[in-house]
Amino acid sequence: MTRLATGIIWKVNPGNEPACLGGGKHERQYQQQQFRLRSPPRSARLGRRGCRDQCDDLVWPNGSSVHPAKPIKIGYVSPKSGPLAAFAEADDFVLGEFRKSVKDGLRLGSQTYQIEVVTKDSQSNPNRAAEVAKELITRDNVSLILVGATPETNNPVATQCELEQVPCISSLAPWQTNFIGRQANPADPKSWKPFDYTFHYFWGLEDVIGVFTGMWSQVATNKSVGALFPNDADGNAWGDTTIGFPPVLAGLQAD
Repeated sequence: MTRLATGIIWKVNPGNEPACLGGGKHERQYQQQQFRLRSPPRSARLGRRGCRDQCDDLVWPNGSSVHPAKPIKIGYVSPKSGPLAAFAEADDFVLGEFRKSVKDGLRLGSQTYQIEVVTKDSQSNPNRAAEVAKELITRDNVSLILVGATPETNNPVATQCELEQVPCISSLAPWQTNFIGRQANPADPKSWKPFDYTFHYFWGLEDVIGVFTGMWSQVATNKSVGALFPNDADGNAWGDTTIGFPPVLAGLQAD
């Protein structure tokens, strides 16, 4: 099967075989067939390590170029059903408003691109979240995945995107649950490494802890607080003896 190679910047070598620019060691040559090129392998579809199939031009020896009007696809994963469904209650409204705002397309440089949002339900299941992320990447050919909420949804999707080298932006969970929870050894800060394709936007435990302790300090109490955390990525972060609530509560009792 062939598809139009939109968004890849191609050059033509002396043998008139298009070659993907910027691919480095992943650079491959693909057979030309009247501006239609065979779909490149995953390693050649990617940002700085290769070329994705949604960029700008097809450039030929005479300097002419073609600007295919291929839409930009964005994937969105959330728990629309299951025990976490409350987090996705506003999805229909928010996505509806977003679609209205881009109904005439998004202008990038000299081009106007239509925006398509492909939604997936994680069903509040981490395994399902990873599955639908894979579907968005390999079946729907999205260029970006957005995901929320809770670590049970965010982390499997972000991990899949990191493996497939597809940009991902997650939210609606403390950043510690995303960055630390996805490390090979969360208990060893010296081993923590940054991620290349996945980004998280949300407040951290330090923020919400500061809010709660600020409220509590305004009320005369015996400074005794009980806490119950689930045994999952979220609960483990909140209950962590280094970055979570326990050391803060111990400090309050000491005061």
